[in-house]
Amino acid sequence: MVGKRLGRLVWHELVTPSVAMARTFYGELLGWKLRTVHVSPELSYQMIEVSGTPIGSIVESPSVPAGFWMGYTAVDDVDLTTTRVQGCGGRVVSAPQTVPSLGRFALIADPAGAPLGISDGRAEDVPAGRSCFCWDELIVPSAEDVIPFYAGLLGWEAEQYTSLASTWILHSGDEQVATVSEASVAPHWLSHVMIDDLKAALQRALRLGGQLRRDEHVLPGVGRFAVIADPTGASLALFEPKNLERDLR
Repeated sequence: MVGKRLGRLVWHELVTPSVAMARTFYGELLGWKLRTVHVSPELSYQMIEVSGTPIGSIVESPSVPAGFWMGYTAVDDVDLTTTRVQGCGGRVVSAPQTVPSLGRFALIADPAGAPLGISDGRAEDVPAGRSCFCWDELIVPSAEDVIPFYAGLLGWEAEQYTSLASTWILHSGDEQVATVSEASVAPHWLSHVMIDDLKAALQRALRLGGQLRRDEHVLPGVGRFAVIADPTGASLALFEPKNLERDLR
């Protein structure tokens, strides 16, 4: 666990047409366990747990054409932050609401259209380690279209990443929180999960019906990652750090 992490991405949620698929795929791929949480007689969601610790959630939505992952960043006041979204150039997708055990949240979209959640409920509860989320990357056609938005709304500062072309590191104070990369694709956030053997994980993903979206890529001095898609199309990056035991300390 770590301390309070306002301004950081602290929660990740999979929206999927099939919870049953997610339970099988991610359970065998990453060892995740799902626990059903009932919000009301009509509404429930799945809490993702690693070694008994919640790390994210899954919501079943049969109407979505493909699954997708979405991150949530921690803010002090969801309602106040939401009122500032439009003035910063974004839009509010879903007005603030409260979910038991998760806190208050809202869904927004940046000027490029990439969705992001804001939440006040998990800011002091961010696990780290194997099979946990470790990084997030915003992929957009033009970084200059979105960097001012995140600076104005969340106070994130951008710094050019010298080792990779068309990539910027976003900072919240002294802490790195995400990267922005330019690519000619639909704008989206890509979540990364830490694993200890990328090659073995990719083999499991393919055997379980997943697809390889981006082949292994080495980050000198950092580690290596690849991007997969689960059987419903939700993209996820698998990251093997250069020194796993050191990075888990």
